[in-house]
Amino acid sequence: MLYYMFEDRMKQYAWHQKQVQSLRDEMRKKHIPITEITTLEEIPPEDKEPCVIVTGVSELWENQMIYEARRRGALVISRRRSHQPGVSSICMDGASGLDLAVRYLYSLGRHRLALYSVNPASNADPDTAAAFSELTEGKGDIYENNGLLSELYSRIEPHLDEYDGIITTNGYAALSLVRHLKESGRDPADFYVISLGDMQLLSRTTPAITAIGSQPSNYGAAVYSVYRLLSQPDLQVTSVQLFIKNTLLIREGTQLMPFADSGSILPEHTTAPAVNSFFRDEEIQDIAKLETLLSEGDDIDRTIIDYLLLEKSNREIAGLCFLSETAVKYRLKNMREACGQPDREALIEYLKRYLAR
Repeated sequence: MLYYMFEDRMKQYAWHQKQVQSLRDEMRKKHIPITEITTLEEIPPEDKEPCVIVTGVSELWENQMIYEARRRGALVISRRRSHQPGVSSICMDGASGLDLAVRYLYSLGRHRLALYSVNPASNADPDTAAAFSELTEGKGDIYENNGLLSELYSRIEPHLDEYDGIITTNGYAALSLVRHLKESGRDPADFYVISLGDMQLLSRTTPAITAIGSQPSNYGAAVYSVYRLLSQPDLQVTSVQLFIKNTLLIREGTQLMPFADSGSILPEHTTAPAVNSFFRDEEIQDIAKLETLLSEGDDIDRTIIDYLLLEKSNREIAGLCFLSETAVKYRLKNMREACGQPDREALIEYLKRYLAR
């Protein structure tokens, strides 16, 4: 039987909700029962061969759940790379994603590169930084994030004229960087910012940020492939490592310039796991709330947001959206609560931080 459990804090991340939905859809399509559990005690004692999908923000929490699941005799599928017996992993192919970003910038004649927001405490970013140094032959600069993103920007700001391309380790850092560039009077398009990881906000900010990403639906298909291998007794497979291929999503942030691919420059021995995008930073929590609002809201919500950015009144928005003013106020109330904003003016200011035209 297949089960999945995730740390409660994962609920705030829109990308996680998309992965869960793709997981449910894929298993429904393949007629494989899957059950959400909050504790391992919910696995029936008569299930002698359980397989548990474990996803957490905290590496400590995830490692603890993996340990307890293995003690229970369950096979485990995780997002983090592992060499433990009985623990499979499904990761984004971080190495090929970084290689793709560097090759793209090189093809555009951009060779003065920086890697931005490397989290030394994660299990992936240090390897990403090592791969970046190798890909750029030690000529690229690396900026570690040891605190707040605002402090990180203050460290790169005096050196911005040295770069014509900046790769961020995640979408949160990319949004923060573009926001601070605009607030300091610089044009983000001058720096060809690329995010290792995609999110809806990246395509809605101005300029829209080029990203390395994949379709959320790929996750469900990847889990099915791993589970099918694990459940075939004749193969006697106890663990699988699977990497999901990345795609280059070219947007206005790199002037919509096409990619003239010249082949991989990634050394064969260099590998990097998926990037851990969790930071203990209020700015990241703000971005996560807005990404969830855009992802879970409907087209009317997104249209209302566009009109708020144009400073339309509730009456004007009601007329443009063919709604009553009461309906508009209700939707705005839900938006304020989702984003933690006390009133309409605070909500508009919050939206303009990341979506200002």
